[in-house]
Amino acid sequence: MKLKRILLFTTGIVLLLFGNRKFWDIYQEGKLKAKKQEELAHANDDVVSRFETQKLVFDTETSTWNNPNIYFKVINLGNINYDALKKKNGSVKESNTVENASSSQ
Repeated sequence: MKLKRILLFTTGIVLLLFGNRKFWDIYQEGKLKAKKQEELAHANDDVVSRFETQKLVFDTETSTWNNPNIYFKVINLGNINYDALKKKNGSVKESNTVENASSSQ
């Protein structure tokens, strides 16, 4: 008699779980979301590993930021002719006539 009760009880629990469609939909949706989040985390790790980051260290004695990594910076030596680097002031005239058509379009 006790075996029959246990068997009926387990059958009822199994039918309750497997017969409830909403439960399985929610369960599968949750597993799918977790899988997508895990894939996204791995993709983000791949993207982050491609970029180089450098940490700046603050020197309290000189009150400056120092970069302990090797890096390149541009140093201009001597006098630079800044006037030559500026764009010249000029006007551009565009025309749509057949004789003077500009090729900018």
